Amino acid sequence: MLQDILKKIQVLPLSQKRIIFWALLVISGAALLWLWLVSTEHRLSQINAKQINNDLHLPELKNEIFKESPQLKLPDLNQDLKQLEKALEEGVKNGVKSE
Repeated sequence: MLQDILKKIQVLPLSQKRIIFWALLVISGAALLWLWLVSTEHRLSQINAKQINNDLHLPELKNEIFKESPQLKLPDLNQDLKQLEKALEEGVKNGVKSE
């Protein structure tokens, strides 16, 4: 039976042989992709996220990172703005023109 199919394919023109080849390639690729997706889904379902979280001690690492990181002190922009407004008012009172 398989030999009969192969003999029929051998007598076909090259263009039809290529079509059969690419069709088989696409079908087998889709089947392999489906198998890979199913196995990946199965592996991911086996992962216990809470156990991994406990093993890695992620909350402890997070707290340690924030303890060791330097605290950033931002400048008081409100005070700087008040000083700038005061300087502008003094400039207007003294008759200084801004260009």
